[in-house]
Amino acid sequence: MILSAPAVEALSRLIWQFTLLLVLLALVVVLLLVLRRFVAELRGEGLARAREQARRLILAHLRGDGPPLDGRELPALPTDYLIELVDELAQMVRGEGRDRLAALGERLGLVDRLLHVLRSWRPGLRVEAARRLAIYRGERVEEALREALSDRAPQVRVAAATA
Repeated sequence: MILSAPAVEALSRLIWQFTLLLVLLALVVVLLLVLRRFVAELRGEGLARAREQARRLILAHLRGDGPPLDGRELPALPTDYLIELVDELAQMVRGEGRDRLAALGERLGLVDRLLHVLRSWRPGLRVEAARRLAIYRGERVEEALREALSDRAPQVRVAAATA
């Protein structure tokens, strides 16, 4: 089958337009990915600053220099960030400071989150939750850790036993 010159020209124009459309679509996708990365980096920097601010406030509270904390004074951080921060600080303080840190974690709802994670289907998360619950007191925590002693994953049982 032989195409006439106008048909070949029309087909070429159609292919050219389709190619341009694909190139434009690819550029839009690339721009969206760059924008997403930029926003993620900005958010990460903001979270890092907020975490450091929360760390300073909590340390001042533990030393008795700062105001009493009930959570409203802290910058907005995801609960998991606060759990990590409290866990990090728990490694550094002992005695009354550790008790104050545990009370703060309780007020912030961190114990509830950790108890929820302790029921996760992922053993690694259950291990971390059991380990991080070690600084908290109370019947709910003790009961959850007792139940974790019979977990199907041995590493969870060990973490619960050492908590």
